[in-house]
Amino acid sequence: MILALFVVMESMAQEDLFLVFGSVKLEDANKRLPGVDVIVYQDGVLFDQLTTSAKGDYDFELPLRHLYTFSFVLDGHSNKQIEVDASGIPEGVIGNRNMDLDMSMLPLPNGFDASIFEDAYGRGEYDPDKNTVVFDNNYTVRMRNRVNAEFARLERLDSESERMRENFDDFVRKGDRSGAAKEWQKAIDFYESALSLFPDEQEVIAKRDQAQSGLDAANASNASAAAFQSLLDEGDQALSRDDLEKARDAFSEAKELQPDAREPREGLRRVDEREEAMQAESESNAEYLEIIEDADKYFEREQYDRAINLYSEASVLKPGERYPQNQIDEAETRKSDLASQAADIVERTIQYEALIDEANQMFRDDDYENALAKYEEAGLLLPAERFWQQRAEASRERLEEMLSDQAARAARELAAAERAAASAELKEKRRKYDAINDEADVLFRNDDYESAIVIYEKALAVLPDERYPQQRINEAQQRINEAAGIDESDDKESEDGTSVAENKNDRKKRIDRDEEESREGAAAAQTDDSDAEIDSERSARQAAEANARAAAEATEDEYDALIAEADNAFDASNWTESRRRYDAALRVKPNDRYAKSRLSRIDKAEAGETAITEDGNDFEERAAVREAQRLREEQEFESAEEMERAAQDAERQRRLDETAALEKEREKQRQEQAGLDRKRAEQMMANLNASEEDEVETYFSEALRSEAIARKAKVEEAKRSQAELISESAANAVDRRATRQRQNEDLDRLAQSNAQTAVRNQEQRIASFVEQQEEYRQKENAAQIRSNRLIENGEDAVANEKASQTRMQSDRGRDYTLNVPDLDSKKRTWRNLFRGIKRSAEEKRSVSSENIASTSKRYREIGRGANERSQERWFASRRQAKKVDRALSKRERESQQRAYDKRKDEKERLDKMAVKSPQDYQLAEGDEDVLQGVSEESYDIPNGLVIERTVRDGNKVTRYRKVVTKTGTYYFKADHSITSVTWKRETSMVLD
Repeated sequence: MILALFVVMESMAQEDLFLVFGSVKLEDANKRLPGVDVIVYQDGVLFDQLTTSAKGDYDFELPLRHLYTFSFVLDGHSNKQIEVDASGIPEGVIGNRNMDLDMSMLPLPNGFDASIFEDAYGRGEYDPDKNTVVFDNNYTVRMRNRVNAEFARLERLDSESERMRENFDDFVRKGDRSGAAKEWQKAIDFYESALSLFPDEQEVIAKRDQAQSGLDAANASNASAAAFQSLLDEGDQALSRDDLEKARDAFSEAKELQPDAREPREGLRRVDEREEAMQAESESNAEYLEIIEDADKYFEREQYDRAINLYSEASVLKPGERYPQNQIDEAETRKSDLASQAADIVERTIQYEALIDEANQMFRDDDYENALAKYEEAGLLLPAERFWQQRAEASRERLEEMLSDQAARAARELAAAERAAASAELKEKRRKYDAINDEADVLFRNDDYESAIVIYEKALAVLPDERYPQQRINEAQQRINEAAGIDESDDKESEDGTSVAENKNDRKKRIDRDEEESREGAAAAQTDDSDAEIDSERSARQAAEANARAAAEATEDEYDALIAEADNAFDASNWTESRRRYDAALRVKPNDRYAKSRLSRIDKAEAGETAITEDGNDFEERAAVREAQRLREEQEFESAEEMERAAQDAERQRRLDETAALEKEREKQRQEQAGLDRKRAEQMMANLNASEEDEVETYFSEALRSEAIARKAKVEEAKRSQAELISESAANAVDRRATRQRQNEDLDRLAQSNAQTAVRNQEQRIASFVEQQEEYRQKENAAQIRSNRLIENGEDAVANEKASQTRMQSDRGRDYTLNVPDLDSKKRTWRNLFRGIKRSAEEKRSVSSENIASTSKRYREIGRGANERSQERWFASRRQAKKVDRALSKRERESQQRAYDKRKDEKERLDKMAVKSPQDYQLAEGDEDVLQGVSEESYDIPNGLVIERTVRDGNKVTRYRKVVTKTGTYYFKADHSITSVTWKRETSMVLD
């Protein structure tokens, strides 16, 4: 056949059409065939039909987008079908589609298998990429090969017709001899073999029918003995299949036929014994299945210890079963895997705890940077833990605070250093200033006023803000003026005492001595009056200053008393009394910072106590609520588990009962069918074995023996492979156990090493803690020494100041009284300063103690909150685990129910399907002449050979083909591919 597909052409039309046209020719000749019926099927339904013209042409106008089948029919020729799938043409494709479909046909010789043309000879489908209909050339080639193979078979048949005629005559002669000897079944088989070669020989058909009549008569005469033996055989077969009811019925019927025979009574006795054994075995099987079911559940839930115990019990019940032992090995392997995983978790936990201990110690030692690194390293081992994350965050905060504190402390130390430098510089200036003043005072007392003025000016250069040198300069200038006789008013007009006095003295030298003497007398009188006035003012000032000092000292005493009482009440946590005292102190000194800071701390302490009380009450309430909730959930879970177990037990019992009933019924039907098949086969074999073996029987016996030997060899080979596999598995199991043992030993050594490392780390931490305590004590002693040194320095400074003041009082005399107010003010300043320092120190110590107490309390609350959160997490995980168990149990029940329902539906479906016996099949036309059993023929094909075996069992006829080609050997059963094992099993034995 030549298929030509031309380019699709589009045409403008009102409706898209599929235009199919072509001509039908005689194959291998350029001759067109008229009168060929061309039938078109649209989507499997007859659509159109026409007959080719005198020139063998045809054409159709068909709607697009349908599946079409074109059938070309002409008597005595190869009637071909072509399938064209145009349903895939998109709606967007507009225009007609043309297809030139030429067809070639050939005349068929007698005996040609025309069923080949029942399948489509060619298939085409629309290809959107090519926008046309493309034919499957490979499929067309396969169909052409089938036709060629059929022609080759006919050619072989023509060449073998003489040999077939000889075989036909030989079968007829053997059938005649068997009929003469009244071996009716052998005669029938020989006649059937002859008819399989030439089915239309009426004489042979008549001989076969005559032999069949003879066989029926012989069977009727031997019916009673055969029936007795058949019943005995049926009973033995039913007993071997454990079909006790059928066996008992068969032996009872045989006993009715021959009451005195021993065989039926012996058969009934064996049936009773087998029934007792089966009952005991059934109870054992039920117990075994129940144990296996429970063990499988524990195995799926990863409760391997309980599963192993149950599998061991099942192995005791049935030692020959391999399933329990295999499951025990698998459970042991999984336990080892879980142990390895647990060991790994334990190892990581130990490392995690060691790192956490080191980090905690560093955290307590304020080494926050290294502590943060340790916490993060521990987080790599157990990332899900919350503790290391919280402590790492706290370390980062503390590190930032420490850096900030260090910066502030550096700033304070720099300021303190600057103050110390300034104080040292001031002290040095004060020393120089005092030395200069002492020198100037000596000159002043020796009436060397001009030199004293020069020295006092040097003192002013050292400390410009001091009043004493300026006062002494003024007094020295006054003394110089008095000595020079210069009027006081002139002295007041010019503060430059020395230069002004000298100018006036030069002018006064030109005045008369008398006038000078009178003026000097007046000046002396005036000086005496001025000294008296100064003394009076000084006395009044000193009295006022004394009164002021007395009032200030009274105020200070009152303030000190109130502060002392308030501090005592504060230390005793008597907040009300301390608040009242501090308020009274503030009324004495409204701007006092110490009293205000103490009042703010009292407010914080009262608020903290209230919060602690509330937190304690809330914690107890939450704990009680959680405990009640936990108890309620446990009760609910236990009741739900009890109900679930009861439901599972009931459902399992129901399924077991129904399964047992179904199995019993199925086994009964299977035994009945097997009994019928065996009875029919034995009857036929008995008829076949009634006489000596002939050539056909020898042939088939030898074939069967060879096949049995081959199967036995394969079985032995499979046994050897299985033995090798078992030995290899055992060796692997030994190696695996040894490996597991070594791994466990390594884990034990690792655990011991980790424990020793943990002990050493703990000892090192204890030693480090002792060293840190010793270092803290040394730091405390050093701080105490520094504080004592500072106190001594302060006392030395006070002593020096007192000595200086005493020296000034003893040495300076009258001039010292001028500086009494400044000295008193400095005394008060120093006293207030030291008092403030003392109170500030006490305040800092108190604040530090409170901070320590607050921190301790906060850590205790953190610990209590951590315990509470861990307890809540434990309850939550337990609730989740219970939910998961319930969900798994529910899923398991649903799965078992679905499996059970599916098996039940399948059983019902199979029960509704009546099993066909070989006699229930309807012989196809042409199969009447097929011999019972297996018949074989072979024929050549291009590049290969086909061996065809026909198996007939009653009215059931099945054809098998073995195709041997250069590329391989292929097996088919009714055009379906099968394996070589199936080919041998189903075609090598007769009446199996």
